[in-house]
Amino acid sequence: MGLRCSILGDSSAAEDVTLEVCLQVWRVAKTYDPERGAVSSWLVTLTRSRAIDSLRSRQARRASLEQSLEQVPAPLDLRSDPEELSIDAAQSHMTQSCLEELPVDQRQAIELAYFSGLSHAEIAVRTGLPLGTVKTRIRLGMLHLRERLAPYAEAL
Repeated sequence: MGLRCSILGDSSAAEDVTLEVCLQVWRVAKTYDPERGAVSSWLVTLTRSRAIDSLRSRQARRASLEQSLEQVPAPLDLRSDPEELSIDAAQSHMTQSCLEELPVDQRQAIELAYFSGLSHAEIAVRTGLPLGTVKTRIRLGMLHLRERLAPYAEAL
């Protein structure tokens, strides 16, 4: 650990380098050529290279964190304005109201598909229904929602 610590100056980083070297040796052991030198020399070379790479990487991260304030872009304001929030709330309320008008079986299938992110096949497994039935329920429910929400979509 002496070589790694002397290069990195941090025992935790040295342990990370040791792990990386072990993994590299495991992956590329077949490339070792005994005619080019002893195993220990090969390992020291790998360790030294990895330690230097790690040191350079840490220095680059530290340098990027030390940018002056003039170089850092101004943060974007991702908050919606009150009007947008009001419109979003109204749309959400209308969609929820229309969903509640659906028959329970159609609403359940749509909620599993769109709000739980399940595929049609996953919904069929979860509900114990045939795949065709699940697809039909989702299609009928979506047609009903399209019909009910069409006047609001035209207004936007």
